[in-house]
Amino acid sequence: MKKLLFIFVLSMVLFSCKKEIISVKSNSSLLNNIRLQLKDSIAIADFINWDFDSVSTQVQEKKNLTIWRIPFINKNISTDFVLLKIENNQRFSFEKIININRN
Repeated sequence: MKKLLFIFVLSMVLFSCKKEIISVKSNSSLLNNIRLQLKDSIAIADFINWDFDSVSTQVQEKKNLTIWRIPFINKNISTDFVLLKIENNQRFSFEKIININRN
């Protein structure tokens, strides 16, 4: 009985968190718009090190929030990436460079 309860609770936790992952390439106009905004706001030496071909997106509908993870060229996206918050007006409002050390 305890195992059944555990499996039920575990499945509720796993299936209750819904994130929609969308390919950014399907919306190339938004990608180009954000690229132009970023190019104007950061140093060109930093901009050329970002891999825009491998951008991953997460959309949370309840909060009208879109988060982009932009990896660096020749680095693993799980440890080094740029985090962008995209507003409904297709402008980014938050930019943060993330570097995760396992030590």
